[in-house]
Amino acid sequence: MSENTFGFQISEKRKKIWKVQLDLFDVLYSVCRKHGLSLFASDGTLLGAVRHKGYIPWDDDMDFILFRKDYQKLCDVAKEEFQDPYFFQTTYTDNLFRIHAQLRNSKTTALIHGDYATHFNHGIFIDIFVLDGILEDEAERKEEFSKVRKLKQRLSHANVSRIGAKNPLKRFVGNCLLPFDKLYVSLLGGKDKLLSEVEKYLDQECNAETCDLVGNVMFDDIAVKPFRKEWFSETIMLPYEDRMIPCPIGYDSILKQVYGDYMTPQRAPSAHGETFFDLENGYRKYDGLSRKEFIRLFEKIDY
Repeated sequence: MSENTFGFQISEKRKKIWKVQLDLFDVLYSVCRKHGLSLFASDGTLLGAVRHKGYIPWDDDMDFILFRKDYQKLCDVAKEEFQDPYFFQTTYTDNLFRIHAQLRNSKTTALIHGDYATHFNHGIFIDIFVLDGILEDEAERKEEFSKVRKLKQRLSHANVSRIGAKNPLKRFVGNCLLPFDKLYVSLLGGKDKLLSEVEKYLDQECNAETCDLVGNVMFDDIAVKPFRKEWFSETIMLPYEDRMIPCPIGYDSILKQVYGDYMTPQRAPSAHGETFFDLENGYRKYDGLSRKEFIRLFEKIDY
């Protein structure tokens, strides 16, 4: 049954989407506990746990984060631990460009508008990010972010999502540049090699074990303030819907830094943009759609 919260109508379909994501969390958390990995709720999921004891009413995903050492261990055991319909997805495991991981349910579908014509697992997902060390000295930190940005710019040529862009001009340019991007990436050793170079730099030069500051370096710009590592020194379990989820002990400081007055709800759009969900059919049903057919799916968004 749908319900109205903070002036937002939560549909029955949205609740079913949440249920799939909560199941993905249960599977992920079970694997993390089995291997002694510290998993933390992050971003909107952390905010939802603190402010709503569950999902932010207009949210449509879940976000988690681990220190790079634990993230790498998770990647190492993923193939063994996650069995169909659960799929642990990274740039190394699928035909896509990502700088983080996602755990997906292959028996469902979550098509993001910009992912048109990219053939990979499009099941409903939860995001898994990485905490890296950030240097304390401001000048050194600037150099650190500059180096990461340059490595990411090379890697960005492997990102073909712009060929599915909504803007016709961006879509045209993306399609024109695609052959040159593919050649450039190939000459540099492929997307896997480019991503491994970024991760190697972060592991060696931005090791969280030797830094007092941490952050999601692969996503955050230099203007974003880093977190104190001590805020992630312990895990606290907070209620989230009908279960408890792991959150960083310094959640108040983290949320104040990210959102300011975080207890006052402010409606924000999904970070993923428009997403078409199908709870009854696996993503393979939508393989080979023409662009026109793909666009029509988004006219039916009903959650």
